[in-house]
Amino acid sequence: ESAVLGNVNVTAKKPFVQFAPDKTVINVEAGIGNAGSSIMDVLEKSPGITVGRDGNISMKGKPQVMVLIDGKQTQLSGADLQAYLSGISASQIDVIELIDHPGAKYDAAGNAGIINIKTKKLKQKGFNGSLGLGIGQGFYFKSNNSLNLNYRNGRVNVFMNYGNRLGTEMMEMFALRKYFDQAGNDSLYLSQPNFNRTRIRAHNIKTGIDFFASDRTTIGLSFSGIFNDRHTKSYSTIDWMSPASVIDSTINTWGTRESRFRRAGVNFSLRHVFPNKDELSADIDGIHFDIRGGQFFETRLSAPGSVVEATRGNIPSTLEIVTAKIDYSKRFNEWIWESGFKTAGTKTDNLADYFFNDGQNWFDDLSRSNHFLYKEHIHALYSSIGFDKGKWQWQAGLRYEATSYQANQLGNAVVKDSSFRRNYGSLFPTALISF
Repeated sequence: ESAVLGNVNVTAKKPFVQFAPDKTVINVEAGIGNAGSSIMDVLEKSPGITVGRDGNISMKGKPQVMVLIDGKQTQLSGADLQAYLSGISASQIDVIELIDHPGAKYDAAGNAGIINIKTKKLKQKGFNGSLGLGIGQGFYFKSNNSLNLNYRNGRVNVFMNYGNRLGTEMMEMFALRKYFDQAGNDSLYLSQPNFNRTRIRAHNIKTGIDFFASDRTTIGLSFSGIFNDRHTKSYSTIDWMSPASVIDSTINTWGTRESRFRRAGVNFSLRHVFPNKDELSADIDGIHFDIRGGQFFETRLSAPGSVVEATRGNIPSTLEIVTAKIDYSKRFNEWIWESGFKTAGTKTDNLADYFFNDGQNWFDDLSRSNHFLYKEHIHALYSSIGFDKGKWQWQAGLRYEATSYQANQLGNAVVKDSSFRRNYGSLFPTALISF
């Protein structure tokens, strides 16, 4: 006797965190609290990750972590990296890989740890997409939205991911310092409240086309762009007081900071899988950064003979990066061998113009102003072999990097010119074993 079942739905749910021998995987959509969040918000809640006030990211206590987007370096750090990741909606992200033991395949600069952020890419045939809208209300309103579109027909796949982050953030702090005399008694108090408000307007887009030349060969071309504007106003007061809280003098500081961040990148990729499952991949990337920063601060001392001091600065910088790499992997049952070559060229132009005001006129602050030019080329070759069977996994590899750079610090009437250059090569062995 037989029976026919009706519709059967099989549902699987990924856990928010998955642990592997060499990395931790964060499945962003599995965390319900990630709705309406940014990548930076997700990282702050990830195990082993610490984000400092200056925007620097540490992994298990180790600073100088390298951050990748779809395997490509962001080439940013500190406040610039924080602004970049804060402008990308979590709804555009598939998974985040926390690699605390990078192998020889990765650049030596990431030996403190690597965070690889993988964006979503829909694979269903035909036209499909998703729209995500997120709003929040704290002290101020914020909005985090995304749109993912995909069209796949025959041998062509076209995709577009767009996201924005609009809103205002605030930070309020209060510090009270006590000073003691030689007898240990209170002699002086310093009270310092501080208030910051930042308006954020961030937009990002990634669009491209994949052409499936055959069942084993895929050719891709994509463009990505980031537009991030931040406007910060701050106010701070410093009150010098006696132990009886009688104010002796007050310093008031008003400040504004402007930051305009632009990033455009083009990627050409090729991937081929051989009949024996060997894999060959190649990538060429060109990235351009345009960062503009401005700041203005005014300080007023409320005391007999008080003065007004003001400073302002203009801090533009540009960064151009071109990279090319090729990777090959081959499997022998439980063994896998990987090898590859990468070359990268970087060109940086950083200008910092500062001015000060004596209460009446503006003057060049030549002791703080500078103009820095930097060029760098890195050529790398690596090879590694790994074994994975049952509960055992081990990997060993060796990477060689040849680096050359040239830097010029342009001077002015106060600061002298300076320049330096260097050429060197380094070997970086790696090893990992786990049970």
